[in-house]
Amino acid sequence: MLLDFHCQVCDKDFERIKLQGNHLQRRRICEPCREWFCWCNKCKRAKLFSDFDRASGTKNGVQGMCRACRIDITGLIRIRTCSHCESDCVVSNHNRYNGKTPWLCDTCYLSVKLCQQCGETKHIYEFARAADRRNGRVAHCRSCTAARWSASDHERRTQAKRRKLGLSYDAYLAMRVAQDNRCGICGCFETEVHPGGQIRELAIDHDHSTGRVRALLCGRCNKALGLMLDDPSRLRAAADYLESHAAQREPGEV
Repeated sequence: MLLDFHCQVCDKDFERIKLQGNHLQRRRICEPCREWFCWCNKCKRAKLFSDFDRASGTKNGVQGMCRACRIDITGLIRIRTCSHCESDCVVSNHNRYNGKTPWLCDTCYLSVKLCQQCGETKHIYEFARAADRRNGRVAHCRSCTAARWSASDHERRTQAKRRKLGLSYDAYLAMRVAQDNRCGICGCFETEVHPGGQIRELAIDHDHSTGRVRALLCGRCNKALGLMLDDPSRLRAAADYLESHAAQREPGEV
């Protein structure tokens, strides 16, 4: 049996088979409009799906009441002061607060974040990305992460690199003792430092085609080989280039 209904969104009449039970949404909204709108059982209005919280147990995937009505009923609507811009605001999403993070308005929540280590509120780009986090960023800023990483022991810092190359930490220490803790090319000690202030350890140089470990190099020599694509002809050409220009230098010219 077809019945005439009036759509609350497009303000047009439409026909539909009589429904059993309380299907107010299908009686109030026509089929094309139901792709974008949903019926709120509290305020009795048709609203966009973005105005509803998600619910996996319902047929349309959203709550039966819109977000504004749910906040009004549960008493969660509160005027709070943003800890960053110090303006009064209504927090729209209470699930993003766990009792430790400061209250932020929607604008500041997308632009700043509190570092859990140093306690400073910094720009969101000062935090590395993390897909498993609620706001897509890690809990510690880049400076604190770098300082904590440089303060950790060398065995932990080189664990991923050594595991990839199949080199144990004892073998690494043996190579370092055999080279007298000097670079395998220039013969100098490592001079580069971590952001935390500690001197870096010698880098593990390896053949990118075979994966075989060659020697321990300082940061400059290791980067130079990488920039030269590990090509001996390029390195010889670079040496010839420097020597040719050094021979053309005038006497006494610096």
